Amino acid sequence: MTGAQLTDLRQHTLAAVASGMTRRSAASRFGVSPSSVIRWVAEWHANGRDHALRQGGDRRSQWIEAWSGFLLAQSKPKAISRWWNWRTGWRQSTACVSHRARSGAASTATP
Repeated sequence: MTGAQLTDLRQHTLAAVASGMTRRSAASRFGVSPSSVIRWVAEWHANGRDHALRQGGDRRSQWIEAWSGFLLAQSKPKAISRWWNWRTGWRQSTACVSHRARSGAASTATP
């Protein structure tokens, strides 16, 4: 269903409920679920809105941009230090193994 048809259906359903029809009978008359009509009527009573809100779109970029400095400051040093520790640790362990293999220390086990 397109947005205009759904809005029109919602408005007709709310008008039927406002004229005295029960929510469940309005739901069966217009071919929608009773839970939808109950939600529509509750929203209509609470806020006076007889149409759906816009859906989709970007909801997070404003928050991310507002906190970008903090987020970048928190993530970069940790990632770089973890990478550097791994790299230097790998170098040291490789250097030790290759040094032992060259000196014959690794092959000194007795049979």
